[in-house]
Amino acid sequence: MSECYDAKLCEERHKQINETFDLHERRLNDHSSRLKKIENENVGTAKDVQNFKDTLEDIKQLIEKMTMQLEGLKEKPAKRWDSLINQIITVLVGIIIGKFLK
Repeated sequence: MSECYDAKLCEERHKQINETFDLHERRLNDHSSRLKKIENENVGTAKDVQNFKDTLEDIKQLIEKMTMQLEGLKEKPAKRWDSLINQIITVLVGIIIGKFLK
């Protein structure tokens, strides 16, 4: 009877061990698929971040270009004013020279 009892006990223990092993194997497979999903999402996120960085660089270059154009526009009225002053001085000098030559 003790051999029968030991065989049944042994068989029951093996059954429990196999069930536990199967449970752990299913959990590991589940974790593996979840990790693959996370890795795929990270690849997409990395691409999005790179696209965002490229867009920011383009915006930075555009702002620099617009700043240079704005500075040019700020200088334009000053150049016009200088040109007007030069013309007035030329006219006044012409009038003065004309009066002296008469």
